[in-house]
Amino acid sequence: MHTAVVVDGVSDQIAVETLAARHGRDLAGEAIVVQATGGAHGMRRHLRSFAGKRVAGLCDAGEEHVARRALHENPEPAARPASRRA
Repeated sequence: MHTAVVVDGVSDQIAVETLAARHGRDLAGEAIVVQATGGAHGMRRHLRSFAGKRVAGLCDAGEEHVARRALHENPEPAARPASRRA
């Protein structure tokens, strides 16, 4: 795995994986994993397991500050916070 996309919940994980497949992307083949965290407050815990990897995050707009803080604390400089409207 080279890249991790951390998302709030399982429904977000399914949505990201489904959209990737519809656009012809093979996430496993591209060494990308999508990980549900159980909410933005759980991101920090999951990010520890991705230390040194490229990481992106997806969360509800109202939790963006929590996700940004967790992503910026991740030791990988390629972390890129992203948000979506609730």
